[in-house]
Amino acid sequence: AREPIRLRRGANLLDHCCVQPGVTVGERAVLGSTTIAPRGACFAPESISTGAVGGRPVRLRFQAASSEQQAGEWEALRRLNDAGYFWGFNLLVVFSAALLEPWPLYEA
Repeated sequence: AREPIRLRRGANLLDHCCVQPGVTVGERAVLGSTTIAPRGACFAPESISTGAVGGRPVRLRFQAASSEQQAGEWEALRRLNDAGYFWGFNLLVVFSAALLEPWPLYEA
């Protein structure tokens, strides 16, 4: 029998995750790089997991975030989606690269 994989609203699965049948990933839960989600596993809402030890996921946060953590996460998301931060950061990188370009030591 086939078992569905359930991804709740806002769930994030990053690169190289292995999700097996019957797994449930809660709202805003994050499965980081190389996480193994064994058959029938349930990841709590807002939990964070990454990697694996002995075939089991390494859980970094088990429960919902505190109000301070949530406020910090929402501020980070706001900045991530703000065009001013995006262009400011990218222009800083371009100008820094142009300014710090290594000078040729020898010219032929």
